[in-house]
Amino acid sequence: MAVVPLLSTLVALYERVVEQLLQEMKNGKRRAGDKLPSIREGAEAFSCSKNTVIQAYGELEQRQRSEVRFVEREFMR
Repeated sequence: MAVVPLLSTLVALYERVVEQLLQEMKNGKRRAGDKLPSIREGAEAFSCSKNTVIQAYGELEQRQRSEVRFVEREFMR
């Protein structure tokens, strides 16, 4: 018979991404002011869906561990 973990011990995938990013900050791999990977790059780096990365970035912002900066870009016409 297989042992099924309790729901309280399960960690959502986006939480794993959040914890990995916070651990990278703690270890000095990432510093305050560093850009986070794009959604697509994050999905590839963390081997998850783009929606998971979006949810993780939202969680970081909610915890006030990240901020969104809108940068003006110029495009050729």
